Amino acid sequence: MKTLFTLAALSIFLGSSISSFAQIVYYKDEEGNLHAADSPDLIPEKYRKKLKTLASNPASTAGSNLSKETFKVETSAGRPVILVSVGGREIYMALEPEAETTIIPPSIITALGLKIEGNAQLSASLAQPKGSNVVLTTTVPQIGIKQFQVRNLQVQVTELKNYGKAEGILGSDYFKEFRVSSEMEKSQITIERK
Repeated sequence: MKTLFTLAALSIFLGSSISSFAQIVYYKDEEGNLHAADSPDLIPEKYRKKLKTLASNPASTAGSNLSKETFKVETSAGRPVILVSVGGREIYMALEPEAETTIIPPSIITALGLKIEGNAQLSASLAQPKGSNVVLTTTVPQIGIKQFQVRNLQVQVTELKNYGKAEGILGSDYFKEFRVSSEMEKSQITIERK
C-alpha cells in the first residue's frame, strides 16, 4: 500500500513538475527509497534491470510556471547548500556561482559509473599555493535543482575539505543557463530560466 501511495504521489509530482519529458523511469534502492530520472542512462547500472516506467503527462503542466521557482537553502560550514540531483543521485552541494566550474568528489563519480575523461586546472577558488592544481574531469549526463537541469556538464573531480555537509560545488558553469537571486536573510534562492 505504501509503495502504491508513493508511486501515485510520484506520478502527480512528476506530472506537475516536468513538462518536457516523455517518460520517467524509476527504481527502488536497497533502503526502499524511490529514485526517478527521465532516462535509463541516468540510473546507476546495478538498478537498470529493476527499472519501471511512468509516463508523464505534459498537458497537466498547462498554466504552471516552470521557468522560475524559489528554493530554501541550508547553511553548512558558512556556505549556502542545497540538494542537487547529479545523474539521478541527490547530494548536497554548496552554491558558489563565483566558482568557475562545478566540482564533484570521486566517490560520487564512481557511484554513478562515470569515467574520468581528462585533466583541467583546479578552479581558481580552490587553487592551492603548493602542489598540483591539475584535477581530473568528467561529464555528468544531467545535474540540477528540481526542474532546472543542465545536460552533459563537464565537471572537475576532486575532494572538498571544510565544506560541511556539501559534497560538491555548483559553479558558474551550471548557473550560466539561469538567473539566480538570493535572499540569504530568508535562506532562499530564486532560480529563473534565461
